[in-house]
Amino acid sequence: MNGVEINSSSYRPHRPQTYERWAASTPEHFRFAVKCPKQITHEARLEGAKELLTSFAGEASALGEKWAVLLVQLPPSLHFDGRVAGRFFKQLRAAFAGAIVCEPRHLSWFTPEAEERLRD
Repeated sequence: MNGVEINSSSYRPHRPQTYERWAASTPEHFRFAVKCPKQITHEARLEGAKELLTSFAGEASALGEKWAVLLVQLPPSLHFDGRVAGRFFKQLRAAFAGAIVCEPRHLSWFTPEAEERLRD
C-alpha cells in the first residue's frame, strides 16, 4: 500500500503532532489524502470558511511532502453556486498549494459551468 485517506479529519481537528507522527511512521514513498472538515463543507457549506481553512491547512501541513491530496467531499444537498464555489476554491488555493480533489454529490455540480469553475 502506498497511500491512505485520512477520513477522521472530516469529523474533528487533529494536532499538528498527530499528523507529524503519521508521516514519520510511514515509508518514504507513502502519501496521504486528507479530507476537508465537515465543519467547512457541510456546516458552513463553503461560505465564510477562510479562517477554518487556514487553521485546518496549518494543522495538516505537518504531514509535509507526504500530504498529496486534499479531498473536498460536498454534501448531497449542496447545490452549485458559482459565486460561492469561486470564492471558496480561491480561499482554499491560498491555504493549500497541493492537489485538490472535489467530490460533489448534487447533480447541479455536473454542468459545464461548474466544471469550468472547478478547473479554475
